[in-house]
Amino acid sequence: MANITICDDDDDFADMLCLFLKSIDHNVTRCSETGQLASSLLLKRPDLLILDVEMPGGGGAAAARFLKSLGAEDMPLIVCSGLPIAQQMPLFTGCRRVRFFQKPLDLDELAKAIGNHLIG
Repeated sequence: MANITICDDDDDFADMLCLFLKSIDHNVTRCSETGQLASSLLLKRPDLLILDVEMPGGGGAAAARFLKSLGAEDMPLIVCSGLPIAQQMPLFTGCRRVRFFQKPLDLDELAKAIGNHLIG
């Protein structure tokens, strides 16, 4: 069981992802914009962060810069976006442990990636 934070402004996607992660025994915190994520990370760092690219408050790129400012570039990060992966990758060059997915997701593949990311 891991503590996972999801930051995505798409309520339907985030709700579905929360239900899925809880069904495989993870604790889930949800934010819908980058400012909420920053506040949440200051209170408690999750074991894994699942992040959208395009959101209010600067989106995934702003979140990546915030992680770097905290010295948390090695936090496991999964980026899930409707953007092609080639467009996602340059936004997260400072993050050391990042995996990219394009929406819509294959939940089995996501579950495997979460397991692999948490192991290291």
